[in-house]
Amino acid sequence: MDKATHERVLKTPQSIRSNRPACFLCGEDDPLVIEEHHTLGKAYSDDVIPLCKNCHAKITAGQNLFPPRARSHKAPIKDRLAYALYTLIYFIELVLKYLKDLCLEIVGVVAT
Repeated sequence: MDKATHERVLKTPQSIRSNRPACFLCGEDDPLVIEEHHTLGKAYSDDVIPLCKNCHAKITAGQNLFPPRARSHKAPIKDRLAYALYTLIYFIELVLKYLKDLCLEIVGVVAT
């Protein structure tokens, strides 16, 4: 194991290293690319799911469409609710895309 790989492994949370989870969205199971994603953002929840770096970046990009002041734990309740709902909707859209692609793969159709 080279030094860079060793350092990545050390930074990987113990829960990911020991359980060998797969990305909730795409199924990637390489522990070097699995990260813990806070489902509603760190300001709102300690609930995490495993995501690979690519899926994590997609979800985070969607969450970051909301301005920081609307994502803050100090934001008005309507902004926090809108952020939580949008995060959930964005996540569900990605799940649906992966499910659609999986169905097409099962029957041998190339996704467009």
